[in-house]
Amino acid sequence: MKKNLLILISAGLVIALCSTTSSVNSSSSGAPSGKANDPASGSANCTGCHSGTATSATTQASITSTIPTAGYTAGTTYTITATVNFTGRSKFGFQVSPQNAAGTLLGTLINTSAQTKLVGGAKYVTHTTAGNSGTNTKSWTFDWTAPAAGTGAVTFYGSFMASNGDGGTNGDIIYTTSYAVTEAVASGISDVEANTNALTVINLKNALQISYNAQSVATANVELYTLNGTLVSTTSFEQQNAGAVNLNVDVKEGLNTGIYIVKVQQGTQVLTKKLALVF
Repeated sequence: MKKNLLILISAGLVIALCSTTSSVNSSSSGAPSGKANDPASGSANCTGCHSGTATSATTQASITSTIPTAGYTAGTTYTITATVNFTGRSKFGFQVSPQNAAGTLLGTLINTSAQTKLVGGAKYVTHTTAGNSGTNTKSWTFDWTAPAAGTGAVTFYGSFMASNGDGGTNGDIIYTTSYAVTEAVASGISDVEANTNALTVINLKNALQISYNAQSVATANVELYTLNGTLVSTTSFEQQNAGAVNLNVDVKEGLNTGIYIVKVQQGTQVLTKKLALVF
């Protein structure tokens, strides 16, 4: 009887040890999805696997990028950097996800290093075993392709961990932070104003007649923005020749009378002009 009891206790200890080891190894090789302190997860963070209370921080933990101050451009790929600092620590972890307030993934995350990986259907990026070590600080980089025009503001939510390296989940420090970026408003207004003949737009009430001189053979795209940068209309045209180009664009129904910005792009050439629409 005693022998059987000892066997059962020993088996239980082995199971518990394996379970603990699996949990620690799982965290060291990356956080499970939904730990970025993001709306989609209900603000779940690294405290789900590590004890303690998460602290909101911008100095110990930060998210930066190559996105211009003026904002991202739809379809453009940028490099995002996630960093955590803690003097005396050598093991670190993180998870980041770009979302809106409703928890919807915005844009596309792209893994660019063996030190990071995508989880949760590529909705989150986190560290790997090859990327959890550093001296007092650790940074990870990955790429992000901006979403479609008109998406608006994007927030990168992040949860970071500075481990004490004892192989357990106690004594680890958790930080949360976020990084918000805006969408770039139509650019090139100063160039157009420098040459008032660069773009001609005639308002025909229910249509726009657009004329300009193209620098190269390429497809053309016409976008209509409000003054606060909201995209309200997009029209694409097949390949246009270099030289004089004339385009007719139907005006979207439901627009209010007011000032708008017309943006025309053909190849790398971008022209914009303010326009008063009366309906």
